[in-house]
Amino acid sequence: MSVRTHRPVILELHELTKRYGKFRGIESVSFNVMAGEVYGFLGPNGAGKSTTIRTLMNFQKPTSGHALIFGSDSVENATELKSRIGYLAGDYTMYENLTGMQYVTFIANLRGTDPREALPLAKRLQADLGKRIKTLSRGNKQKIGLIAALMHDPDLLILDEPTAGLDPLMQNVFYEIIKEHTAKGKTVFMSSHILSEVQLVCDRVAFMKEGKLAEIVDVRSLKNEGKKEVAIFNQPGNKLMQLPAFRELEVLSHTKEKTVFITNEPSKSLLRWLSLQPVADVTIQNVTLEDLFLKLYSSDSVEPAVRKARNV
Repeated sequence: MSVRTHRPVILELHELTKRYGKFRGIESVSFNVMAGEVYGFLGPNGAGKSTTIRTLMNFQKPTSGHALIFGSDSVENATELKSRIGYLAGDYTMYENLTGMQYVTFIANLRGTDPREALPLAKRLQADLGKRIKTLSRGNKQKIGLIAALMHDPDLLILDEPTAGLDPLMQNVFYEIIKEHTAKGKTVFMSSHILSEVQLVCDRVAFMKEGKLAEIVDVRSLKNEGKKEVAIFNQPGNKLMQLPAFRELEVLSHTKEKTVFITNEPSKSLLRWLSLQPVADVTIQNVTLEDLFLKLYSSDSVEPAVRKARNV
């Protein structure tokens, strides 16, 4: 049994649905996020990520279903809940005639918190709060958005593309801040298009496809399983290569020229089998979230099926 079952549930979606007249938004989305977890939320543009987040924040009412945050209904108790949430929108705007310090002071006053709490974060993120926001680059505006979301030490962070515009150094600083945040038992729910980032910082990931929950992946299990993607290039003129008799084998393609499969066969037996094959070339790489992403969204399947990975 996963230790995650002993943690309180912070975010619960129950058949959450949002439609815009005849147009699809999200349909019957259900999953839970636990305390102390970094939960990734992935999908291509138009998959329903931002619609889900806006509905969770009560910026729009759900058509049906409901969400619970800290055990309270996200619509009925929206005002109280927002005091415990740090939010960064993917398409946020700020009062650009204000300086960074004036802006975070404004946000702090709305929350009833001390604006000086922004200063340590500004130092870590190398954010200049003295300049007017309209003079700042995209990355420096992003830093101020992150400071505004983080400075009141919220119990839940809901972040849409949090590292957009940040350079690699500041991305690493953000990852450190998130690690420290969850070490205190606080929770992060984040959307990102940077799959390597998600694999680095997230515990679990939900994939959205065409407005529906398509798959939930336990990132730690993905790392621990040690699955490998093996691509074998056959020697010219050879007949179709025989597939290995491994217990767990997922064949991605199998032609006379090239065979590609996924396996968690131990490396020794995999290499022993390869040494007996008439291969011209071979590549072996660990399976990543990017592999799962490309596989899921290149599929011709119209109706996504939910698959829960081990320990989910």
